[in-house]
Amino acid sequence: MGKKRRRVPDLRLQSTPVVAKNPHRKMLLCVAAIALATTVASAFLFMKASTTPTRTSKNPASQSSLPEFSKLVLMSEEELSKQDIALLNLRSAEGLPASEKLNVTTTLRELDVWAIRVRTETDRNFHQFAKKPGEFRNSEAYFRMLLLVTVLQQDYGVHYNLAQVKDVDFTKSEDLFLHGMIGNRNGGTCVSIPALYTAVARRLGYPVFLVSAKEHVFCRWDGRGERVNIEATNQGMNSFEDKHYMTWPHPISQDEVDRGVYLKSCRCPNHLLCFSRHAAIALRTTMIDRMQT
Repeated sequence: MGKKRRRVPDLRLQSTPVVAKNPHRKMLLCVAAIALATTVASAFLFMKASTTPTRTSKNPASQSSLPEFSKLVLMSEEELSKQDIALLNLRSAEGLPASEKLNVTTTLRELDVWAIRVRTETDRNFHQFAKKPGEFRNSEAYFRMLLLVTVLQQDYGVHYNLAQVKDVDFTKSEDLFLHGMIGNRNGGTCVSIPALYTAVARRLGYPVFLVSAKEHVFCRWDGRGERVNIEATNQGMNSFEDKHYMTWPHPISQDEVDRGVYLKSCRCPNHLLCFSRHAAIALRTTMIDRMQT
C-alpha cells in the first residue's frame, strides 16, 4: 500500500505569528536584540541557488573538515559566501550556555536528512498545486515554502518555545540558535526559526533570505520571478506584505526602511561573525551578572 498523501494545511486556518513580549530586564533586552542581529546577519551568507528547485545542495556535513569559528573570522566575503548558513549559525553558538551537547557535524547531517524529506514530500504533493494553484495564491514559491514549513513542523516537531512569549529570558543559546530545534525539544524563537527554514530552503536551492523587522525576523523567497514573505513562527504559515511589518510587532518609519535597516532581503556576505562575537559576550555577561547578584 502506498504512502498516505500529506494534507497541505488550509490557508484559512493559519494563525497569528508568535512574538515574545517585552522582557522585564534591560540586560535581557540587550541580549535579545544582539542575538536577533546575529541571526539576521547570518542571512548575509548567501549560498548559490541550484537551478533545480527540488535538488539538494552539496552536503556540507560530508566534508572531511568543517571550518572552526576562528577560521571563519579570517575568511574573505567571497569565502564566507560559500559557507553553509547553518554551519555559521552553529559555530557561533559553540561555547555559549546550553551548547555543551552541540555536535555541529551531526546537526548538519540531520538538516540534510530534513531537506531530503521536504524535497520528497514536495514532489509527492506537487499535484495539489498543479491542479488548483489558486488555493496557493497562484505561487509556486508559496506552495514550496508551505510544504517545507508543514514537513518540519509535523514530522520533526519544529515549534516556538512558548515559555519565551510571556517571560523572555534569552540566556540559553538553544533559544537563539539552530541546535535548540534539531534533536532537541526546546523549540525556537523568531530569532532562530526563520534561520532554520532558510537553512533547509538553501539546501533545496530555494532563493530564500532572512529579513529583519523591528525586533522580529522572518523569511523571504526572493528570486525566480517571485517575492513572497514567509511568516512561520506560529503553527502553520502566514504570508504578509511588507506593509504589515511597518506596524507589527513595532512601528518602522519609512526613513528606517530607506536607510536599509529593515525589510531588505539580506544578501551581502559580511558582519555575521562580528555580531556573533557580540552575542557571545552579551550572553556570558548576563550569566556572570546573575551569578554575582
